[in-house]
Amino acid sequence: MYFWLSFLGLIGLYSCSASQSYFDPHCGGRQVIVHLFEWRWEDVAAECERYLGPKGFCGVQVSPPNENAVVKSNPSRPWWERYQPVSYHLNTRSGDEKDFKDMVDRCKAVGVRIYADVVINHMAGSDRKGLGTGGTSFDGATGDFPGVPFSADNFHSASDCGARGDINYQVSSQVRNCDLLGLRDLDYSQSYVLNKVAAYLNKLIDLGVAGFRVDAAKHMWPDDISALQKKLQDLPEGGKPFFCLEVIDFDSEAVKDREYFSLGYVTEFRYHQKVKDGVSSFNRLKDVQDAGWSMVPSDKALVFVDNHDTQRQMGTLNYKRGDQYKRAVAFTLANDYGLVRVMSSFSFRRKDEGPPHEADYSIKSVSINSDGTCGNRWVCEHRWNMIGNLARFRTAVHGEKVTNWVYRNRVLSFSRGHKGFFAMSRTDFTVTRDTGLPAGEYCDLISDCAMTVSVDTKGSATFSPAHSSEPFVAIITEEKANQTDSLNTKDSDSGSPKVQSKDKPVGDAPSPPVQVSPTVFGDVTLDHTTQDPVRDQEPKQISVPKPRADNDRKGKLPIASNFNSSNVSKQPDAVAQNGSDFRRTVIVIERETRPGQNVFIRGGLESSLTSGCTWDVQTSPCSIPIRHFQDYSDDDYLKLNSWRKGDHFLDWNGAEPKQDTFLGKQASGTPAFLSTTDNDPSGISNLIEWGDYDWIVDIEMDCARTQNGYFQVRALVNGLMERRFRQAVGPCKGDGAPATVPFESKYHIGRCGYLNLFTFGMEECQILDLL
Repeated sequence: MYFWLSFLGLIGLYSCSASQSYFDPHCGGRQVIVHLFEWRWEDVAAECERYLGPKGFCGVQVSPPNENAVVKSNPSRPWWERYQPVSYHLNTRSGDEKDFKDMVDRCKAVGVRIYADVVINHMAGSDRKGLGTGGTSFDGATGDFPGVPFSADNFHSASDCGARGDINYQVSSQVRNCDLLGLRDLDYSQSYVLNKVAAYLNKLIDLGVAGFRVDAAKHMWPDDISALQKKLQDLPEGGKPFFCLEVIDFDSEAVKDREYFSLGYVTEFRYHQKVKDGVSSFNRLKDVQDAGWSMVPSDKALVFVDNHDTQRQMGTLNYKRGDQYKRAVAFTLANDYGLVRVMSSFSFRRKDEGPPHEADYSIKSVSINSDGTCGNRWVCEHRWNMIGNLARFRTAVHGEKVTNWVYRNRVLSFSRGHKGFFAMSRTDFTVTRDTGLPAGEYCDLISDCAMTVSVDTKGSATFSPAHSSEPFVAIITEEKANQTDSLNTKDSDSGSPKVQSKDKPVGDAPSPPVQVSPTVFGDVTLDHTTQDPVRDQEPKQISVPKPRADNDRKGKLPIASNFNSSNVSKQPDAVAQNGSDFRRTVIVIERETRPGQNVFIRGGLESSLTSGCTWDVQTSPCSIPIRHFQDYSDDDYLKLNSWRKGDHFLDWNGAEPKQDTFLGKQASGTPAFLSTTDNDPSGISNLIEWGDYDWIVDIEMDCARTQNGYFQVRALVNGLMERRFRQAVGPCKGDGAPATVPFESKYHIGRCGYLNLFTFGMEECQILDLL
């Protein structure tokens, strides 16, 4: 949705009896919904027939089908223009009413239902006017939307809102009656408004949709949604339409998700945080439905690893995080919490960037490659082997609780009653586990039955993944080895991913991360001008996958392309002391920034750790000698190259006496550069899969001048100093981390000779082997 909900979150819920009439997705017991974000209706229909139907998906959440504003900003035609309604005519870049009807019918014919994303809280913003995607005129400033028609009188007034300035999220009436960042807020107390919106939804029901995802439901009064539901007709085949309500609740605001429990499924935004933490530390996954967090009950929760908003948020999981993302989605599908929705994205470099398009900005078709992956920059996560095949697992084990939970030797496994068994790890494995299943030879769903798992009379099995690149195993009682034809219900040109032999890459890994332009987005407020986007969140563990294998240096970072013993900048004589132990050390600070902002680090050792500290960095024992690599040749690094000259110490003082300037601007410490796969001669950012705003310092550090190999570091962003905290709350994670905190610190604790991962302003950290 295009507006920026407060990330101050809202929480709290109580038990309430709810009518189940709006909880039925009408898909014959199938359990997985996929969001085909910004797809054309024609492509959705084809995907239902060639892939989603045969794979057992329940339904598709499609982008808003109503006419929207045409936004020609930078970038032009952003994704969020779909969330600025102009009329309820079915005419968008995805197609017209005829295309929409054809999609609904074709998908329904193969058992896949369509759920429309409906934007009914508001119309286009007061800063928008002109023609919509269907050619309908409108003027947001005057509240004139003749395509409905709505006029200024149909929206909440300033007196209805009651806010003086920004919305106060502790006042529920302001959350529900105010224009959110200028988006014209509809007044549902008027029967005229209620009837117009009901007519729109009833038209979609007539066309065959099975239900709705209600955008920004948190900003609508629950009684208004209930009144709207009462005006809706039953589906043609009978039954009430399915409802999923977008309500973001993080336990600090007036609006509570429990207020919506009787109206349909409610989005559980806390889940994606819990599963992100868990896939880096499997023992945490057992508590992803955390009672302490008052999470939505399973029978009312829509859960997801990412959606179109969160995947554009710093520090969250998305397709760019490769194996870590796969683990999160696989676990979500295998677990027993909530109704699952998986994401199917397009590749993006900037948060506002719209879908792949032609020169005239018409959406590009979703092409299918020979290996079953998608072309034209469509990511198609739902086609990755373990995601597509686990949709069948989720349906087969529905209603069965998790049992036989075991996390041992870095392998997590559990049963779903006596109907299914799942195991996963970060790497290849061979284990023996109690499956809880009857004796027999079972088909491994992950590999499309390329291998089988033998369960003995005691329910025990010894098994390994079919592919080391996909360390997952999933079996169900419905699929024994002599019953595998049902898995191969696709024809030769269906475009479904093909099974490959063990240890051969399956070809569905996502592209490496790309640099993303920092802009505000979707559901979550990150006010870059007034606050640090991580300050108002509870600290979360930085989730970092093991570095990808690099030829003969498996699991380790490669030496930078310009790294050799003579390739470091010459240091003053005072630095080159006997007993020096210079080792390559990498420091990564995850911090979202705007174009033109710079990140520096300061550090060394505090005076509490060593005596005799002075302001003279060359003689102070609190400063640690460092050596930079030779200048990078690309023009993108002119600023970095300048600020590195004369920077010979990691110290607390800022610019060193002879440190160079860039265009007259003085450095604020040791400079960092922003990671990007496009142009990074350090060889680091191609291996960083966990964030789009990773600022890197890649140096040689004199480990002999550290405290038993450890040092302290603090980051600055355009002069904003990172806050102090107690690093001693717990040790870092990762294979290079010590078992205990080496010393108490108010700043990050790094390890010399290792890859050190930190998030700006947060305590948690990762230390990984570098060489």
